Amino acid sequence: MAPIIGRTEEEAKEKEQELNELIMPEWELEQLSLLLGMDMFAFPLDGPLPELPDSEEINGQRSKYKLFVEFAKRENLTIRQLLHHTAAGRGHLTIVGTGILVRYYVRRMQENFMFFLV
Repeated sequence: MAPIIGRTEEEAKEKEQELNELIMPEWELEQLSLLLGMDMFAFPLDGPLPELPDSEEINGQRSKYKLFVEFAKRENLTIRQLLHHTAAGRGHLTIVGTGILVRYYVRRMQENFMFFLV
C-alpha cells in the first residue's frame, strides 16, 4: 500500500493530482499490460477495463492482478483512473486521504487478512 496523506481530504487529493501529472501513460500502460497479460494499448484510456480472464488463469502475480481488477470494477474506474491510482504506489494500492482514513483502510485490510488465516 502507498498512502498519500493530507491534513484534509482536499489536500491529499491535491497531492495525488500533482503526482498524476508526472505520470507517463505509455510506461504505465506497459506495466499494466504486463500485469494483466493483455495489450492495454489497444483500449481507450478513458474507457473501462476490457473483459479479463479469471485470476486463476493468470500465470504471474495473481494476488496483484486480482486486487487491481476487483478495485477497478468495484470503483468503476477507467483505464486512466486505474493508472492514476496505481502509478504513485508503483503498482501497490494507493490510498488517498487523511491519516484517519488511511488508518481505517489499513485496519480493514488487517481484519480481512486475519479472516483468511482462520
